[in-house]
Amino acid sequence: MLNEKYMSEGEVQFFDSTLVIIPARKDSQGLPGKNKRMFLGKPLYQHTLDLALSIFPPASVVVTTDDEDILSGSEGKCRVIKRPSHLATGDTPMNAVIRHVLEQTPGKFWGLLMQPTTPFRRKIDILSSEKLLHTIPAPEGVFSVLQSKQIPGYTLFRSNASGALEMQSSSVYGRQQAPTWWALNGSLYWFNIKAFLDKDALSALSPVLPYEMGLRESLDIDTEEDWKLAEWMSLKLENE
Repeated sequence: MLNEKYMSEGEVQFFDSTLVIIPARKDSQGLPGKNKRMFLGKPLYQHTLDLALSIFPPASVVVTTDDEDILSGSEGKCRVIKRPSHLATGDTPMNAVIRHVLEQTPGKFWGLLMQPTTPFRRKIDILSSEKLLHTIPAPEGVFSVLQSKQIPGYTLFRSNASGALEMQSSSVYGRQQAPTWWALNGSLYWFNIKAFLDKDALSALSPVLPYEMGLRESLDIDTEEDWKLAEWMSLKLENE
């Protein structure tokens, strides 16, 4: 945990009032067993857990999982919630997982969802995105994003019933005139807990501010190709 000697009283209270949720389901359709697969010397989920524990007190960090190995590997380090089978399928909405955790861990003001499949997020990303929560008017959430190269009307088009692209010339921008679009990168989701419980969905929160992250920090491992790319990126990091 961050040394409280170098933190203001308000910062200490803030991190104590935050609940970090790390969802680490056993099964994965894209890459089976990825959350506990060894990456850079430890299970993938452990990178996210260790980062969270470097900032937040153990009582403020929750791992929710149906995997016995991840349960046993997390016990004694943080709070652990065994996820019931009906909340551990590929079709389970993340909102339902979050609500299940919140029902068992009351008393916090902010929530921070940290998915274990983005191992290159940094401590500075957590600390910098947290500062956006204190802007006025106060947002109901701060979500990490990556600037998208895919822009509706410029590089993204629908196909019609015959399979042809629906090219709308009035909406096609030149590269310099194209607006900025953001893609959620799945790394950090700060949210006001009361607002979430009232609206029952992260997507219903408003306003939500973006926190921009780089391409490497945004890498989300979902396939074998993603895993190989992550290993290649880790080698580059060692040589930098």
